[in-house]
Amino acid sequence: MNGVLDYSAPGKNRPRVPPARARAGSGLTVFVLNFPEIARDGHEHRLPRSALAERSPVNLTIISRLLTPDLLSQITARLASAPWVDGLQTAGPVASKVKRNIQVEATSPEALELGELIKKTLLTNDRFPPLALPRRMTPILFSRYEVGMEYGAHTDDAVRSRDGLRTDLAATLFLSEPDTYDGGELVVNGNKVKPAAGDLVLYPATTIHRVAPVTRGARVAAIFWVQSLVRSSEQRELLLTLHGVLARLGDHPAALSVSSVQQNLLRMWAEP
Repeated sequence: MNGVLDYSAPGKNRPRVPPARARAGSGLTVFVLNFPEIARDGHEHRLPRSALAERSPVNLTIISRLLTPDLLSQITARLASAPWVDGLQTAGPVASKVKRNIQVEATSPEALELGELIKKTLLTNDRFPPLALPRRMTPILFSRYEVGMEYGAHTDDAVRSRDGLRTDLAATLFLSEPDTYDGGELVVNGNKVKPAAGDLVLYPATTIHRVAPVTRGARVAAIFWVQSLVRSSEQRELLLTLHGVLARLGDHPAALSVSSVQQNLLRMWAEP
């Protein structure tokens, strides 16, 4: 399934969206799937042009406002005094040819403490676990791209040997507001995204992707990979659909049958 899954958290300045509907336009199908409490006023929501700069087919997820404003401020304040090193320290032989950025020293207190804080936020979020079905996650890497820096087109290693896990999903948590820098878009299969600070972009690690050159300001983000309980993206999407159906069914008598199907499919597909 090609499309953008946008789980936009409700808020007074954010439009709420109706449950599960798809719209096609300019070669991209935008899938908007939300839990029932997000869809009460019937307004339709589409990603702004600033967030989706090119409309070509892509399979990714944007979880809006994963970080609260207070948590975002806390993280950025700690990063301001963190030790930054050449990003080539974590690059493989292929990536080292196209990677130009700096990263927080992986073993520094800032990286370790902020990484655990972000992981806790992910696992207590009501949208990330059903999307990713995480079995394991890599340590969080904090990257910074300044003027002239970029990460050329590449595909992630299938196995992160230093972490001992298979990379099913890649994730970028944006920590800089898009109006504070030019360039720096995340480009996945030719599709550019540049969401707000605090938004998480989740996409298959099998894709060819890059970070566009930064021409003004600085782009800061947190990066990590996920080994999912379910290897197949198609199977994860089916389980996610059933999760959304169950949320909408509530106490309906049919919910028990749908739950049984969901759990039995997970039993068939899961690799614990």
